[in-house]
Amino acid sequence: MTACGSGWSEARGVSPDPYSRLILILKIGLPLLALGILSTLFLLSSRIEPAGEIPFPEDEVTERLRSQRVSDPVYSGVTDAGDRLSFEARSLMTENDRNLASAVFATLDFLGGGAVTLEAARGELTFDADKVDLSENVRIASTQGYLLTSDFMTATLSEGHLVSPGPVSGTGRGTLLTAGRMEIRTNPETGAAEMLFTDGVQLVYEPERTE
Repeated sequence: MTACGSGWSEARGVSPDPYSRLILILKIGLPLLALGILSTLFLLSSRIEPAGEIPFPEDEVTERLRSQRVSDPVYSGVTDAGDRLSFEARSLMTENDRNLASAVFATLDFLGGGAVTLEAARGELTFDADKVDLSENVRIASTQGYLLTSDFMTATLSEGHLVSPGPVSGTGRGTLLTAGRMEIRTNPETGAAEMLFTDGVQLVYEPERTE
């Protein structure tokens, strides 16, 4: 018993060499350091906000990915007769091989004098057929003093020929006017704009009121 006790005392009194002390410190310190780093990363990650959110709703992003869309497109050109044509829209998108426009505004300046402006909620461009179809509350204004509305109108780009195959109504030159069909075209002899009303034309004269 005495020998065992003496051996134990001697073992406790031996100081570890520097290398052993370093190994001991590393065995204990490295795991603690790693645990501290992981805890810090966890706390920081829970506080970080996303750098930036997508500026469109999810359904709009899906729509943009599915179709090709251009905002505020502008088209301008000259017809075969020399008339100037301009076309603007809020957006133009290609969907199922159709070129669909919204909030359309177009102007046709005739070489021989006069101009026509068109506004519509919707439009469809068919480049192969060289035309633009306007629909949904089409409004027509001319420098001749006509203010008209129609449900549908077609414009031939190369010719500057405008046709409303259905009814039109509005005012013009002191009259209330309705017709089943309307055409706006260039007179081949004078080069001036012509508005032709057909299919049951009705004119109601409105005399100017004087106070």
